Amino acid sequence: MKKLTSILTAAALSLTLVLPVLAATPSFSDVTDPQLSTQVDSLRMLGVVAGDTGGTFRPGSTLTRAEFCVMAVNAMGNANQVALYSTRTIFPDVRSDHWARGYVNLAAAGETKIIAGTDRGEFEPDAPITYGQAVTILIRILGYTDEDTGMLWPDGFIALAQKIGLSDGLTGLGGDTNITRAQAATLFCNLLDTPRKEGGTYAAKLGRLEQNVVILALDVTGPDGSEGAIRTSSGTYSTANGISPQSIVGKKGTLLLNDKDQILTFIPDRTQQKTVVVARCDAGWVEDGAGTRYTISPDTPAYTSEGKSTFEKEWVDLGAGSMVTLYLEGGKISGVYLSGAPATDAVVVQGSASASTFARLTGGAVNYKIYKNGQEIGFGDIQPYDVATYDNGVLRVSDLRITALYENAKPNETSPSEVTVFGTKFKVLASAASSAARFRVGNTVTLLLTADGAVAGIEDPNTVRGNAVGVVTEGSAGSATVKLLGSNLTLSGAVSSDASKLTGQLVMVSSYQVGKMTLSQVSGGSAPGVLEVASRKLGNYPLSPGLFLYERAGSTGQVKELSLKDLAGMAAVPASKISYYHLNSAKQVDVLVLSDVTGDSYEYGFLKQDEQSAGSWDGVEFYNRTVAVRNSKNPGGGTAYLTGYAFQDGQAGGIAGGLDGKLAGLTTLTAVKNVGRSDFYTYDGQVYVDAGGRTRLVSDEVQCYNQRAKSWFESLDDARAFSDNLTVYYDSFSGKIRLVVAN
Repeated sequence: MKKLTSILTAAALSLTLVLPVLAATPSFSDVTDPQLSTQVDSLRMLGVVAGDTGGTFRPGSTLTRAEFCVMAVNAMGNANQVALYSTRTIFPDVRSDHWARGYVNLAAAGETKIIAGTDRGEFEPDAPITYGQAVTILIRILGYTDEDTGMLWPDGFIALAQKIGLSDGLTGLGGDTNITRAQAATLFCNLLDTPRKEGGTYAAKLGRLEQNVVILALDVTGPDGSEGAIRTSSGTYSTANGISPQSIVGKKGTLLLNDKDQILTFIPDRTQQKTVVVARCDAGWVEDGAGTRYTISPDTPAYTSEGKSTFEKEWVDLGAGSMVTLYLEGGKISGVYLSGAPATDAVVVQGSASASTFARLTGGAVNYKIYKNGQEIGFGDIQPYDVATYDNGVLRVSDLRITALYENAKPNETSPSEVTVFGTKFKVLASAASSAARFRVGNTVTLLLTADGAVAGIEDPNTVRGNAVGVVTEGSAGSATVKLLGSNLTLSGAVSSDASKLTGQLVMVSSYQVGKMTLSQVSGGSAPGVLEVASRKLGNYPLSPGLFLYERAGSTGQVKELSLKDLAGMAAVPASKISYYHLNSAKQVDVLVLSDVTGDSYEYGFLKQDEQSAGSWDGVEFYNRTVAVRNSKNPGGGTAYLTGYAFQDGQAGGIAGGLDGKLAGLTTLTAVKNVGRSDFYTYDGQVYVDAGGRTRLVSDEVQCYNQRAKSWFESLDDARAFSDNLTVYYDSFSGKIRLVVAN
């Protein structure tokens, strides 16, 4: 330990990069960490940092004392006083020709003195600054003195920095450690919302604060009619210096405003914020390419570029490759930002792809990510006729195509802004202008679609075939609703054949009749090998991170969506259990349908037997049996299906409906008696039970019955609370617990 005899100091990044006044300013190309990018851009908006002459930040490089000193003066808002101190000589080693002379002198002799020299009276401006020196300067800026830190230096200053949150996010740094530009950016960003000795945060000294704000959109019209403003959840504001970086979009934090209500900077909240790229999603969750699922309540506040809504209303606009920023409090998601306004421009790839292929979309940005079918890819994975759109630092590639009869164009065929196929209107982007002019109403064409369903190009089906596959969510004799896989599109309309038998089935969508969709049930083929769950491969083909995984009973059961996590514990699934697979243009398996692997496609409870007369033969009347299942959803029994399976009325089991009102599958359950409430436990978000000498996974949709009251419990917890004598029933597929009976 050593006593503090001098406060050595420091300075900012070279301010030689001249930035144009732009909205949607690109972030530094060499800053790839999202959190650091937001911190650096926050400081750039405030004028604390700029880049070097090459437009990079160099986050891993060390800082000199002079550079850190420049940052400190700018953070204090005193840059306008630098010229007044440029003609003095305070330190003999900071001569008249030193680039930072005015900043160093101001920091040493200004109203708020934050630095001193060495014992020799020098400043050593070009020496690297240490962590202890940097923290000392910032503690001084916050108004604290030696009396607040104790006599040991730098330990007292470092301890105080930890206590007040100034050093949050930095670990493992000793007082003599030379800090990097990235670490300095974290310190200065923390400085803005760290409390001063006299009260209030430091940012509150610089201007007016608007807290709990979400950045919604850049490059909008300001309240005064100016361009390049920023739309936020609390209003639209112009910027003080014209810098509005992409990295802040979707982030939650505090606005620092000047006396003209212009944004000086945006200070990101230190609460956890996480941006994920969506591989799959539904009304109550999003899942990333690694298979991590984030549960989101329907009423969770959801922010878009237009304003505030709820997740229930906005999730339908998500698709593979969409970006979602999650705001977490206490481990739970308290809000989300959904990135991705509808595409207004696109590029259709004609040959090999490179950065120059998409320069028109990206505006010259270079540090963006590329996603296709929910997976981050490189330029080499982009195929001819793929469609690319760009938003918020992500190039989103789609290979979705629909082959259909061209029914109408608006305003005309040579330059349509809207085309109609199977009675459905599709927006046409400017990128489709040249290809659209080659076709006329009445032709059969293939529409090249963006992920949000806009037409980016039109091609001859002999050149490019449609590949649109979806699940029929509703089907009748004359119409159907189909949710397309790999996009946020849901198609509804008339059909060319009876779709009442296709509800819950996987279909290929096309059209060859005016005003009608053609739905063809996808048929299975020989799988190219076993499904290796751990290595995520089907034969030699890798699984797409945006894989759509389904299971059905037999070959006619309704499909039920699964996650790869539902196959946990299975080393492999044999090829005989794979009824359908589909390869995307990157030769990855993006759709996979299993047959009777997990048993999740069945509905479980107590089997209910009915008999109905079907006629007589030679005077002997015969009967066909039907089977339904009684459970908490249908206490009296749900849909009944004709079956030839043998079973007992009231037996614990499960059924799966198929086509033509017939049963696709029936299974009975095996009981394990005398299970106690303490035999259940939760691990990694899943519920397990020790029963019958082994540990079994409890289904998320487990049915729980009160034997004494002859009624159904609402939850497993209710059943466990009611009785310590339980009977659990597991299936013969994966051994999951499907039914719990409280005795």
